[in-house]
Amino acid sequence: MESGNPNPYTRDASGKSPLHMAAVKLDADTFEAFIEDLDCDPLLPDADGNSWVHTLALGTITDREYDFIKKNMLKYGLRLTRNKENRTALNTIKSYSGQALGQRGQPNFKRKIWEWFESRIQTDPTFL
Repeated sequence: MESGNPNPYTRDASGKSPLHMAAVKLDADTFEAFIEDLDCDPLLPDADGNSWVHTLALGTITDREYDFIKKNMLKYGLRLTRNKENRTALNTIKSYSGQALGQRGQPNFKRKIWEWFESRIQTDPTFL
């Protein structure tokens, strides 16, 4: 961002955008700059239709990923979207729900984000 005028809609070989990369790195400043300064769609899908939320749902979710997902979903008023396989990030989380406790003894944040998504759906059915 500092060395030019980046295009938030460029893609790497796997179809990921710079927004996806900023989310994976939990780089809040870059993530926010793409959305707020460059008017990037905060739910921009990759080549497979996955949003950054889908991408984070595939891995282990620690407290930092949990906070990043929750903060940005609320800040930008985002909802769960479906990818080309008609799956939401919640579907992905449920299919990988056997995440063990973290090495540092952290609770299962994948389960916590699952519960947060479910509570959002209960209070606002349009979240899904």
